[in-house]
Amino acid sequence: MVSLKSNNSTIDTSCGSLRGKYPVVLDGGKTTIYIADKSREAEIIERYKARTKR
Repeated sequence: MVSLKSNNSTIDTSCGSLRGKYPVVLDGGKTTIYIADKSREAEIIERYKARTKR
């Protein structure tokens, strides 16, 4: 699990490496996910928005 602490923005990478991953900020900065394929960023944002509107 990736843990972000809001006070000092520490990233816990105990579950895997973030090397080669691209951050996608969702929900006004409340949620950040990391993806390997940057070309899918827009698709992931749209799917997230559609899922949260339910």
